[in-house]
Amino acid sequence: MFKFRFQKALEFKQKEEDIIKDELKQKRYELNILQEKLIEVENEIKIFMKKYSEMKQNRINIMMIKNYDSFLLRLKKKKEISEINIKEKEKEIEKSEELYFEKRKEKKTFEKLKEKYFERYKEEEIKKEQKFIDEISNNMYNRRK
Repeated sequence: MFKFRFQKALEFKQKEEDIIKDELKQKRYELNILQEKLIEVENEIKIFMKKYSEMKQNRINIMMIKNYDSFLLRLKKKKEISEINIKEKEKEIEKSEELYFEKRKEKKTFEKLKEKYFERYKEEEIKKEQKFIDEISNNMYNRRK
């Protein structure tokens, strides 16, 4: 029966890879949400700019202009913050991807080692079987004499 002596290490590497993979999925999901929020803010700015330009054509007072300007400034700041958050999340994802590929590579190293050990085990089993068959053949030959 074949037993890989580094099986626990291989299982540990597999768990590490799975954890990093799950974290990476979560970060990509979070990035997607941040990108959707940015799109919402950009759409909000477009809608606001359209209303603002329509309003400018009509008679307006200075207070309204100040209110609209401050609101537009808040929207632009919100957009800027969203863009910063997206860039930070992209950096996190990049680091997680690097870590994921590193853990995957470590796991593959153990998998290849396991394959080599298994091939060696199979070869030894074949040699044992051949030796056993040779002994039986010799015994049968010796009995016939």
